[in-house]
Amino acid sequence: SSSMPSVSIGGCKGHINEVVTDPLFMTLFTQFRWKMIPNCTGRYTCRDHKQVSSLPPLELLEVAKSTERNDLDPYYFTFDATHKDPIIVIPFSN
Repeated sequence: SSSMPSVSIGGCKGHINEVVTDPLFMTLFTQFRWKMIPNCTGRYTCRDHKQVSSLPPLELLEVAKSTERNDLDPYYFTFDATHKDPIIVIPFSN
């Protein structure tokens, strides 16, 4: 039987090792350069900040050449007035 494609992330700097199989996550993770945020498992910052910081989430996926973007339902969160920027969350399958 064939195994599902996956990417292994983490395993150092206070991160647990995780194996991710979500196609959308793998596309983003392999298309751009990422840096682990120490001691924050599962949290990364994009090293290609200048390239991606001005892109809305769906355009970011287009740049990443994702074929999974048609089924996305992003969630937008805002907090009180002390937090000026909204948080945009795109859920992955796993």
